[in-house]
Amino acid sequence: MMTLRRKIVSLTLCILLLFMATAAASVLLQSEISEQFSGVVDDYLPLNAAVATIDVFTDRYELDLMRLAAGLREGGVGAGALVQQGEAERLHQARALTTTFQTAEEQLNQFVQDPRASIEKRVAMADIRGRFGYVKRALPNFIEVGRRMSEALNAGRVEEAARIAAGFAPYRGLFGEDLTAVRDELAALTASAAGEAHRLNRGLTILEIVMLGLASLLGISVSMTVSNRMMAGLERLIQGTRQVQDGHGYEMLPVTSNDEIGKLTVAFNHMVEDLRAKDRIKETFGKFVDPRIVANLLDPAGGKDLAERQVATVFFSDIKGFSGLGELLTATTLVKLLNTYFSEMTAAIHARNGIIDKFVGDGLMAFWTAPFSRGESHATDACLAALAQQRAIRELREHLSDVLGLRRELPEFSVRMGLATGDLVVGTIGSPEARSFTVIGDTVNLASRLEGANKAYETSILVDETTFQLAQNDVESREIDFLAVLGRLEPVRVYEIIAPAGCLSVAEQQLCGLFAEGLAAYRARDWDQSERCFAQCLAVMPTDGPAAVFHRRIKLLRGKTLPTDWDGVWQLTDK
Repeated sequence: MMTLRRKIVSLTLCILLLFMATAAASVLLQSEISEQFSGVVDDYLPLNAAVATIDVFTDRYELDLMRLAAGLREGGVGAGALVQQGEAERLHQARALTTTFQTAEEQLNQFVQDPRASIEKRVAMADIRGRFGYVKRALPNFIEVGRRMSEALNAGRVEEAARIAAGFAPYRGLFGEDLTAVRDELAALTASAAGEAHRLNRGLTILEIVMLGLASLLGISVSMTVSNRMMAGLERLIQGTRQVQDGHGYEMLPVTSNDEIGKLTVAFNHMVEDLRAKDRIKETFGKFVDPRIVANLLDPAGGKDLAERQVATVFFSDIKGFSGLGELLTATTLVKLLNTYFSEMTAAIHARNGIIDKFVGDGLMAFWTAPFSRGESHATDACLAALAQQRAIRELREHLSDVLGLRRELPEFSVRMGLATGDLVVGTIGSPEARSFTVIGDTVNLASRLEGANKAYETSILVDETTFQLAQNDVESREIDFLAVLGRLEPVRVYEIIAPAGCLSVAEQQLCGLFAEGLAAYRARDWDQSERCFAQCLAVMPTDGPAAVFHRRIKLLRGKTLPTDWDGVWQLTDK
């Protein structure tokens, strides 16, 4: 497996190998350049010096003798002493020249036999060696001519010295033109060797620049490629993580490498698979249990069997005349109607942070509590959810024919709702095999009774006093009655929720004012005033159920003798 460490190390090694190759090539070229310079310094320059020494010696040797001869002819003073003094110096130079010849011949032999030198240079050096040998063989004769001339001059035989001097003539071409040709050829070889060294040095510079450029280009290209692939993998992981975080879906990422980023991508894909599985569980069980409860159960920190007392708001609803409705519709149509109805109700409850507890036939139970509703907003959330459900029911009635597939004789479809707020036990309750997140307490019974009380008052939404006090700033309501319900000893003030705050029409505002006056007169046993007020309510809104109920109740109470401590509490005998 190619890990990130191995990739980085491999990239570093590749660059190091390239630099090592550059260094090796540089060393080889430097060695060749050094050999070229060594050839120039150790071979060509000494040979040039030897040729120059021979040339100078031969010229001066003959020239000195000629000058001495000319001085004797002119009768110069001390000419003989000069001849003797110069003879010793010339003998010394001749011996040194012989040593120079030997050294030069050794160098030429080594160069000719050196396999590292090119064939052309070895051939040229062999030719120079041949010429050197010829010059070397002629040099003793040349010196002998000078010695005899020197003897003649030393004896004062000027004419004889002049005849001997003619013996220098055959050697002038040898030590002149031939030596010049050798010197020129050596100069050409020296220039060639120096030029070759210069060319190699320039080639070395170019090679180093090219190799440095290639190493830089390769290093940058490979590092960019590797880093881009690494960053592409990281960018995909970051994007995928953001999508998961923002809830925009769980997308599987392609695994493009076997390094740590690839491992991280595989781990991310496993996480996505787990999240998808959890979502499928939520989606499946969310149809039976509230999705937020399912999420809490799936959370490793959640799902504990905890129950605690909390102030919560409980909601009950029931379809009016459902039994008769069931007799009019086929089973399929009835199920379709219930599914459509419950879908709308569930959406409205969830939108206001409510928890669906259960469906019982056509009935629905829900509750609002922390942490889903913060603070004391549970009562407001419950009331607004009930109003939203009533709006959805009105819209459903408008499309009821499409839902039922009927064009005439459509059944009446209305829903009664009751809400109560109080101290409840909230938590997971049940057996080890079957559990439910629910609420228990007297408030649950009260909410159920208030849902049934709608039948007596021909209303849609009734709430208890606690719910009204917590939600009164966010909803429009009116007090309906002081009611004693079955299963509860103390009576409860009952309110009707009419609309969200600030949404009453002018007629509804007038109705609420008249109804409050009539209710106050009713509790004061002012039957005439109360009857007039409720009659006015019906004049404003003839379909108002509570006004009609109290109008009928006053007629009933007029003929009865009430106890002196009568407080207006009405005993509800039906559930």
